[in-house]
Amino acid sequence: MASLSDYLDLSETEAAAQWQSIVQRRMPPPGKRQVNFTPVETVLCYGLFLSDDPVVDPHRFGGQTINSAPRLVHDLAALFRRRPSSITSKMMNLNGSRVNGAKYEVEFFMNMGADVVRFLDLYGTALRAARRMGIGVRRLPDFLRLEQATEYSILGLEDLADSRFDEMIEQEAAQLRAAKLRYNQELSSAETTRIVQHRARVGHKAFATEVLRRFDHTCGFCGMAPRSFQGNRLIVASHIKPWADSSNRERRDPRNGVAACPTHDAAFDKGLITVNGGLRVHRSRRLRASIEAETGVEHNFGESLREALMVPSGVEPPRSAYLHWHHEHIYQDSLR
Repeated sequence: MASLSDYLDLSETEAAAQWQSIVQRRMPPPGKRQVNFTPVETVLCYGLFLSDDPVVDPHRFGGQTINSAPRLVHDLAALFRRRPSSITSKMMNLNGSRVNGAKYEVEFFMNMGADVVRFLDLYGTALRAARRMGIGVRRLPDFLRLEQATEYSILGLEDLADSRFDEMIEQEAAQLRAAKLRYNQELSSAETTRIVQHRARVGHKAFATEVLRRFDHTCGFCGMAPRSFQGNRLIVASHIKPWADSSNRERRDPRNGVAACPTHDAAFDKGLITVNGGLRVHRSRRLRASIEAETGVEHNFGESLREALMVPSGVEPPRSAYLHWHHEHIYQDSLR
């Protein structure tokens, strides 16, 4: 039976021994239970939460949709001699979405969320051991790009500062505690709160990364595209229907997002501007009055604010349902 220390204290020697057993493993026949995940496999599955190219959202891929999962999921499954769905299932065990997962899995998830530097050390240990065993980048790509960098930084996340955030987190934490108790796993209030908080931030990272990719790191309202300054929050990804008002599916849906410069992001967030189902940008009467009367407002909300939201060719636009929700609940004016 694995324990948390088998994961947190993984050494390169232990990782190499685990890789040895993995490369000698055979794919189980259909219907036969797969062997338990080793710590080194679990470390890499956790790392998928932090991948931004590609973004791996385990909730989107499984069962009949597993074939459309990112290539990386299939590559890891092939390397581990596992079915691809087992990779996304493991990710959901880790973040507590599958409440029948082992307690050490959510404990590992919680520990890594509290100490990203420690996780990156474990990720590096897993990669170095793999390379020692002759597993090259084609079979195991460095999807966090740690081998190419001397310093690794996680993508900055949107400030989840909505006044309802803590209340929602506590509600979900209580639900998680109750679900875990049904499987005889007793977690404290503090533990489940940390798990749910980390899960929310991991989910938002995947959401934000995908929204920025879809908009090509360009403000959809004015076209500003400071791509040489990615990571400096000159372009941010925000929910159209806010996180606290969205279901879990809506929170993860990249079509519930827009990329914008901080000025237009704030105006959209406060309802000074909105976008209709045809992607036309609307200025509220309050904003139009400010353009006429106040210095500098024209510069940001006059001609520089495009008449229609800019969405790159070939990319699905935001869903009209989210846009309708925004101009019904947030926009400080009426489209009628």
